[in-house]
Amino acid sequence: MKKISALLAALALTACGENASAPQSSGASPDAPAPPADRGRIAFNECGACHTVREGDGSRIGPNLYGVFGRRAGAVEGFAYSAALRNADVVWDEASLDAFLTRPQDFVRGNRMAYPGESDAETRADLIAFLKSLN
Repeated sequence: MKKISALLAALALTACGENASAPQSSGASPDAPAPPADRGRIAFNECGACHTVREGDGSRIGPNLYGVFGRRAGAVEGFAYSAALRNADVVWDEASLDAFLTRPQDFVRGNRMAYPGESDAETRADLIAFLKSLN
C-alpha cells in the first residue's frame, strides 16, 4: 500500500509540473536543528524594527547592519550616531558584538541604543552568526 501511495504522489507531482525525482529537501533530517544563522535570522525579526540588513538599504532608527563584521563602530555613512559610539574604539567581531548585544549600555556607555540586551548566550550566538552571514 505504501508503494502505491508513493507512486500516486510521484504521478501527482509530475502532473503538476514538479520533478518527482528531484530532492525535496536539503538532505537534512526534518528533525535536525536549524543552522545558527537561520535561527539568528528569525531572532533578528525583533531587531528589524530599528535596523535594515540588505546592502544598499538606508538606516532606520538604528544603522544598516549589512557588512557589520570588520567595520568600525559608528562608521555607517550618514547615520547620526551618539558621540559615545562614534568615538568608541571598537571594530565589530564575534567578541565585541557578543559583549554589545549582552548589555549595550555597559559595553559602550552613553550610546543611544534603547535595546536592553540579550541574556541568552545561544540567542546572541545565533544573531551574531546571522550578522556574519551578511558580509
